[in-house]
Amino acid sequence: MTEIQRVRPAPAVIKTDTGKERTSTGRWSLKAIAKYVSDHPATMFDYKQLARIGHGVAMPKQAETARHSIRSIANFLEEQSVLTVVEFRGRKINAIQVFNRDNEYHQQLMANEIGRRKIRADGSAEKLEHLLQVLPPPTDDGRTE
Repeated sequence: MTEIQRVRPAPAVIKTDTGKERTSTGRWSLKAIAKYVSDHPATMFDYKQLARIGHGVAMPKQAETARHSIRSIANFLEEQSVLTVVEFRGRKINAIQVFNRDNEYHQQLMANEIGRRKIRADGSAEKLEHLLQVLPPPTDDGRTE
């Protein structure tokens, strides 16, 4: 006699009946949020938007949790060979977006990120520079292939 095992589907970002985007499980999922960010490269996601998607609300506690998770999202996407830029407000992380080489603001944010990583001296700046060299050059219409 074999037992039937339940296999849970991987969390994903879905649209609710009201048209709002939420995780399918109703809980924060790093993979689902990271995939959502990478699937929408033209959008700069601030921590409150991420809290609404990942937690369902942007109350201070959930927004702060989402803000702290932005670095994890960026690291996860970097491991998947998707470069992101992280925007700061003062000394706090504020938003994340997929890196666009043709955007001057993104170039500035990436230069700041490489500088921060060099200061940390943990080898991540070299990994990032290698990743930038490996990515294909932009095409005439501004997209990478």
